[in-house]
Amino acid sequence: MNKYLHDEHGKIIQVFYGGDGCPSGVGVESDGFYSLDSAYIENGVVYPLPESPGNRHVFNYQTKQWEDPRTLQFFKDTAYKKIEEWRNKQENQTFQFTHAGRQWDAGLITRQRIQPVLGLSQLPEGFFWTDSNNVDVPVTMAYLQALAQAHEEALVIKGFEIHAQQRAMKNSVEAATSKEEVESIVIGL
Repeated sequence: MNKYLHDEHGKIIQVFYGGDGCPSGVGVESDGFYSLDSAYIENGVVYPLPESPGNRHVFNYQTKQWEDPRTLQFFKDTAYKKIEEWRNKQENQTFQFTHAGRQWDAGLITRQRIQPVLGLSQLPEGFFWTDSNNVDVPVTMAYLQALAQAHEEALVIKGFEIHAQQRAMKNSVEAATSKEEVESIVIGL
């Protein structure tokens, strides 16, 4: 028979396996074999802890329930970080836009490619720009400047869509009053 000493909330604080060394008249006896963190005592009976719902939960010996100690603010901060990661990913993706009846690739990489060309005094002989269908299109400096302007407009429109969606998600997080509400917010939709 093993003896278990516990605090006022039922948390086992010492185990005497086989009862050896336990002062007489103290502790709760049980033929079960429990370690300090695998059981609790209630009304003189040793009970195994119920299965934990997650690795971040801690057992509350007063309520005899598993609890998630993370605060609402922790969940909000985590959601804000995920929203920022989503925004960064969106802003760095390519997309297509239409200019002069053609589909063109757009994005920050396209901007990096086109800007140095715009700084030239003239385009090299036979210069072309490739559209999103992988068709080489011969262009003049004027056409390329118009394409670059249309690209910047497409970037601004796309950027504002991303920003508006990000703000809506952040507003939902801010308005949430429980951990469950924060966790139910779908990032990116």
